[in-house]
Amino acid sequence: MVRGSLLVLLAVLATGCTNYRSRGQGPFADRAKKSLPPPPALPSADGLKTPPAPNRPGRVVIEGSTQIGDRVVPNQLDANPTPPAPPTGFPGEASPVPPRSDAAPVVSPQVPRPPAVPDNAAVVRPQTPAPAQPAPPAANPQATALAKLAQAASRRWATIDTLEAKLTRREAIGGARPQTEEVLLQVRREPYAVYMRNTGEVGRGREVLYNPSKHDDKVHAIVGEGDSRLYKAGNKAPSLSPDSPLVKSKSRRSIRDAGPGTSVALFARLVQTSPADLKYVGAAKRPEFGDHPLELVEQTVRGGAEPEVERGGLRSWYFDAKPDSPSFGLPVVMTLVETGSAPPRELEFYCYTQVKAPAGLTDADFDVARLGRSRR
Repeated sequence: MVRGSLLVLLAVLATGCTNYRSRGQGPFADRAKKSLPPPPALPSADGLKTPPAPNRPGRVVIEGSTQIGDRVVPNQLDANPTPPAPPTGFPGEASPVPPRSDAAPVVSPQVPRPPAVPDNAAVVRPQTPAPAQPAPPAANPQATALAKLAQAASRRWATIDTLEAKLTRREAIGGARPQTEEVLLQVRREPYAVYMRNTGEVGRGREVLYNPSKHDDKVHAIVGEGDSRLYKAGNKAPSLSPDSPLVKSKSRRSIRDAGPGTSVALFARLVQTSPADLKYVGAAKRPEFGDHPLELVEQTVRGGAEPEVERGGLRSWYFDAKPDSPSFGLPVVMTLVETGSAPPRELEFYCYTQVKAPAGLTDADFDVARLGRSRR
């Protein structure tokens, strides 16, 4: 039974294979070729269309030419031969190449765009013009003249080691009437030391010596005429501190400020800190100096700025302007007048004449042993 079934199956399979091979090589058989339309007739030399010559085996007729015998001759009538049309494919199919149009393409107007800026391009920003530099202020003649005087005085005093001069002074102390004193003044700049002896009628014979580097911070004195009711003129007075009321009652200035050095330092400080209180006047004269050239500066002293100047005052500084003078550059006359009083009252008057600088003074000139020798 089984054997019979196998034989039937083999017979069926053999029959199918025979039918398959009889179908013209199966699915790989060539499609039937479509016949192409004959080429169009070409114009002849006489203007008549020449019927296309039949293609012969081994011959190819090219469009735009005429076959004569076995030769293919290009047409001479077409000066501008028409370029061959693109292939259109098979009939009924869309052409893979769009038809050519001689009209210029219509381009839609584009909005202008800014030029592209590369990422690494430097950003150029508009330059802001630099503000105009103000012109340097014009030199102030007043300030220039004051600074020149202060510098000249400081330089001159720095070159002097010892100085001798005749000091004429008047000082209003309290309500007493000022008296004019004539004093021989001797000063040593370093270390500081002072010796004074009254040579005029007021306080004649009075001697004062101050040398703190050798004789402590004490004032050593010889009593002058009319100085004291307790001590006879010519006797030595007790040594006292410069801050003692008995010492200060004899002068508006401390013995520590004697000599032109303190005045030079004061004037330089005023030029630096209070130039508005100073006025450079210029060339001036004083009766004590005759035709000797001087330069004048006026200082406004505000009320209460100095002792006993409650109403304000005016100080006048006279500087020696003669280059070959021993006191050249130094203040040689200083006056202080209280302007708020009626009439104006003179509070101070200091005048240096007969100046010797340098004076050639030694330690012996500032020794207490010197006191009283002038009377012997």
